Amino acid sequence: MKETSTCLAEKNEIEVVYLRGEGILAADFDPTVNVTKASLGWKGFHRINRIVKRFDPDVIHTHLLPADINLLFLRKSRNIKYYTTIHNLGKGKVVRDWVADRIYKLIEMRFAGRHKYIFISNAVRDHMQSKAGIGKGNFAIIHNGVRIPVGFNRKERKEKLRILFVGRLVRQKNPFSVLEICRRLQARGISFSVTIVGDGYLLNDLKRKCRAEGLDRLISFVGGKAHVPDYYLDSDVLLVTSSMEGFGLVAVEAMSFEVCVLARPVGGLADILEDGNNGYLCPGIDGFVERLVELDSDPVTLATVARRSRISVMENFDLREKMRQLQSLYEA
Repeated sequence: MKETSTCLAEKNEIEVVYLRGEGILAADFDPTVNVTKASLGWKGFHRINRIVKRFDPDVIHTHLLPADINLLFLRKSRNIKYYTTIHNLGKGKVVRDWVADRIYKLIEMRFAGRHKYIFISNAVRDHMQSKAGIGKGNFAIIHNGVRIPVGFNRKERKEKLRILFVGRLVRQKNPFSVLEICRRLQARGISFSVTIVGDGYLLNDLKRKCRAEGLDRLISFVGGKAHVPDYYLDSDVLLVTSSMEGFGLVAVEAMSFEVCVLARPVGGLADILEDGNNGYLCPGIDGFVERLVELDSDPVTLATVARRSRISVMENFDLREKMRQLQSLYEA
């Protein structure tokens, strides 16, 4: 949100209204961007209506279903263009997904001719169109982007293979797979260390399992508030073990710092990684283990793929280019 609004503020007057999230500070945004918190529910609905009436926008762009629900009943819709970005493949909960599909279709009807879906990956587009018929003929695909880091210094490769995991410690991210990968690498005699950056309800269970299997001397948990770029610069590979990813922003971030990414071939990760060229797609735990063993014994290939990964981010996932694509949509 902060990166996007800062880029767009160069050519537009921006108002940001957020419904969820802690620690969002207006000081972190471009000084020309007004940032407002609106609660979920009836009071939030009225507040959003007041903001829309005051700001009188030409474009409304939402990123969260509760925002779509609120804005569906705008008292003043005028000729506002309405964009809905779909970030995920659904929650897998039948009732919730059914409600979401109906809300999106009501928006299509209310803003007929003025509404467009933005999907962050081909996988999200395919899922939404095949599951609910949403967005057919009225969509754009704009991948997430990152600011390309410059002037960074990677820490030299050490004797141990440095493995990194970054993500929420929840079922969807499959962090227990990382522990199993470690157990098998240890059995193969590979020298390595693992850093897990993230927090979540599985943290304590993961730590207990680490201790029970004697992996605690190999795995470090650094929490969810760590400065992630520092860990990218001190890692050789990133593991993305998720069972579902709408896109895979962590993979792109790591690649921009010349970290070799190994990921399951799910969701939007197929839009990011070309197996063997700028990273690796590993269909299961065995695939992760075998690839890590190969890369540990072949540092030249590891370095080459890592360099290619950064180039691919510069060519395909530069945030500035993504904002230019979004600006073109707004102006169309």
